Amino acid sequence: MIDKIIRKINEAADLDVLNELVVVINVMISLHEIGKNEGLLALEEALYKPNIKSLECYDFLEEAVMMIVDGFDPIEVDECLHYLMHSSAKEEEDYLIYHIISTSVLKIQKGCNTRILKKSLVSHISFDNRKLVRSPLFIER
Repeated sequence: MIDKIIRKINEAADLDVLNELVVVINVMISLHEIGKNEGLLALEEALYKPNIKSLECYDFLEEAVMMIVDGFDPIEVDECLHYLMHSSAKEEEDYLIYHIISTSVLKIQKGCNTRILKKSLVSHISFDNRKLVRSPLFIER
């Protein structure tokens, strides 16, 4: 299902949707850095930053992050977010954003490398659409 949504969103090349995806990806990479450098408990405070609190997907993001802050088992986090994603997503774009958040939170909890997280998240956006968005996120370092 997620593969079809990714394909459909990339084919539509809606700049507003693509920009929203880039914002969410950047937030998840920032949260990853905070979790890695300051520990998972620091993520709770990071949730209250204005650029994060203003996201349309904030409720889902907060729920996901608080599960790992509270020490939920990764399997429980995955299961809870899976059901929450299916019950809360109103549009395909929401579903993709929730998927990105879920994937990111599990990788943050696992302690994966930042480059691996970034590659995983950026792969949701086609090469053609990366040219449209023109974000520093797509520059290899």
